[in-house]
Amino acid sequence: MNDLSESILWAHNCLRDCGHQEYDTPQVIRNVPWSTVHCFETSKGLFFLKSMASPFAIESTLLRFLFESVTQNIPFVIAENHKLQCFLMKDAGICLRGILKEKFDASYFGQIFKIYADIQIGCIPYVDKLIEIGVNDWRLKNLPALYQDFINQESLLKTDGITATEIEILKKLAPRFQFLCEELSDFCIPETIEHGDFHDNNILIKNRIITINDWGDASISHPFFSFVSFFNSARRHHNLNDSDDIYKNTREVFLSKWKDYGTENILVKALELAKTIRYFVFAFSFSRIKLCSNIDQYPEFNGYIAGALRDLIKEIID
Repeated sequence: MNDLSESILWAHNCLRDCGHQEYDTPQVIRNVPWSTVHCFETSKGLFFLKSMASPFAIESTLLRFLFESVTQNIPFVIAENHKLQCFLMKDAGICLRGILKEKFDASYFGQIFKIYADIQIGCIPYVDKLIEIGVNDWRLKNLPALYQDFINQESLLKTDGITATEIEILKKLAPRFQFLCEELSDFCIPETIEHGDFHDNNILIKNRIITINDWGDASISHPFFSFVSFFNSARRHHNLNDSDDIYKNTREVFLSKWKDYGTENILVKALELAKTIRYFVFAFSFSRIKLCSNIDQYPEFNGYIAGALRDLIKEIID
């Protein structure tokens, strides 16, 4: 990321020019290798400055496009600075995860997936444009080649904890991985925007309005990967599993949005395939974090790639 002091000065100037009087020094509310978020308290409410590492700097451009063309259930960008790789956005509320930790309410899940599926379906006509503006093209037809390139990055994989034996297994599984991608593609469910890190901590609530936040990991890929991501997180944070009625009911809400592309049985089969393939997509996406300049200062992010690839091996072999 660029010098944060320069980004903060830019944000100060933007807020001043908009007539927002600041009340206090901006506070850091998030600081990870790939982004830093500052909160500014002003006379006209809270505003947030997000500064990003290069692999994720597409976010403000994507947000503006989505807001103008598809949905308003995303953060509203009031200013952006491509040179400094940062942008200012309005306050959109508090994270859903905190709300659910205090009082769990599964009705949020259905609301979220109705909105999110509508965004995905609304983006289908804009896929070429989204790729043109810089969103990663991780469609199923491209995943086998990305897989081959990725598993040949042996130094990266070993640094994260993958063994030489596991790398050889991954190489042998390449034809099987390609077959799975082709099998999922054969369902002809259109590929579209895929959030990349879809979970309840990236959902904001304000005055009952739902905002889907944090689009820096977005790609053009299979839409069902997002459902997999959301419930992988829900298992960890809310003790849910695939046999729960909450899972089944939310799945029904989400898949009903895609009923033009298959029966419920077909869509469920496609979702099961997406669960397997997404292990690689997660590992590949997470590897971009390893490109961040200060990643060595964050050992807690080691092992995520290895874990996902081991899950992929287990899922394919079993």
